Amino acid sequence: MRTIRMQGDSNAHDRPWRVAVEQGFFADEGLDVEYHEDNPKGVAGRVENFPERWKESQLQQGAIEVYPVCEWGAIERVHTLGRGRIIGLDATVRTGAIMVRAHSPITTLGDLRNVPVAVTWHAGTFYAAIEALEAAGVPFAEIALVHANDRLDTLLSGKAVAAALMEPLVSRAAEAGCRKIANLRWRGGIVLGDDVDDETADKLMRALNRAVQWLRQNEDRARDELLRDLEPGLRRDGLLPELVGVKGYQRGEFQDKVDWMMQHGFLNEAPAYEEVVRGSEISPRTLPRCRHPAIRVPCDPVDATAMTVDIKVLRRGDETILMNVAPDVFDNPLDVDLTREFLGDARHHIVVALDGGLVVGFASGVHYVHPDKPPELWINEVGLAATHRSRGLGKALLQALFEVGRAHRCARAWVLTYRNNVAAVALYSSVGGTEGADGSGPADALVGYSFRLMETPAASLGF
Repeated sequence: MRTIRMQGDSNAHDRPWRVAVEQGFFADEGLDVEYHEDNPKGVAGRVENFPERWKESQLQQGAIEVYPVCEWGAIERVHTLGRGRIIGLDATVRTGAIMVRAHSPITTLGDLRNVPVAVTWHAGTFYAAIEALEAAGVPFAEIALVHANDRLDTLLSGKAVAAALMEPLVSRAAEAGCRKIANLRWRGGIVLGDDVDDETADKLMRALNRAVQWLRQNEDRARDELLRDLEPGLRRDGLLPELVGVKGYQRGEFQDKVDWMMQHGFLNEAPAYEEVVRGSEISPRTLPRCRHPAIRVPCDPVDATAMTVDIKVLRRGDETILMNVAPDVFDNPLDVDLTREFLGDARHHIVVALDGGLVVGFASGVHYVHPDKPPELWINEVGLAATHRSRGLGKALLQALFEVGRAHRCARAWVLTYRNNVAAVALYSSVGGTEGADGSGPADALVGYSFRLMETPAASLGF
């Protein structure tokens, strides 16, 4: 049995690794995974210079074979340190928050212009805080991040005005009276040593995805496992990572991050995909590239002989993408402030089709909850440029939006359209829509379609 030594990144975000050990999922693959949850130096090990941190130095010395780290950090470490490669995006979307003390005058991200914000240098909170602040209109030159080995202590002691935190620190800060002013989210990458073969890499990823499914089966179980570091009384309101499963790291996703890091001066030169990422990617001639930090969308093929189109789930900070839109896609000209508000709202979602950087289609929706029903996804609009209709793009956009709904544990999606809208009726039928928004049958002038997104009732899932 092959022994793989793993060093954790964040306890809550890395729980699928621990679950895969405890439930025997790695053992079922013939692997003996030694899971090291935290570095033995504790807070003292979170030094500013990342090559001197515990897990990075351990991989360099051959003392561990694998570690997860934020997506940006995975690129930076492999490129800079020259050992190991990324085998995929990790099983969870990391979640965090920017927090301030109870009586701080800071109420919005915009108030943090030139104000010290404690982070771990060149780690997930560092990069995610920059993205959030820029999306709120704070210029990069006026973002004042400071490294802190102990971010919570730095916040509570007043050494910094704000801090970017993950669990269990978010809940501990809230217990101490701190206020949340923004949520953060980002994806992790899995860095694997060069001496581990591809077959073993595949076994690791299969076992991790089994752990994700096991955690999804029960919300109480997921909270108890993912927030194990919190006292039981704090787990109910703790900030859960999103369980999305391990995904392959596609060239487009990689290039998006590299371009952003180069623009901000975090890389001296742009690394090549093949130098940093292990394994093959899906060809864009058979599958449009569907990029999102949380989701790899398994879209149906688009007619690639006629065009090469990317399907991208937009998020906070992607406002500029919607500045280049083909005619007839939206009903009205886009409003900058409304666009920023839409992308900054965690319950609003939009997926776009990009042809050479031009937005040629979109699908938008809202996921919502109700006290007596599982979460659902309402499909607001689907729009396509006249030049790109009848080519399968509408179907690909809807499938991408459905995947967003699944990531937010929506059991069902639904949409309304006019019965005389022949194109819309054909589209919704083609992706499995059942006539009747509640599944009960046809309406009169309006017709609804519902789409089952999950086999397991959403109320029993843990995310």
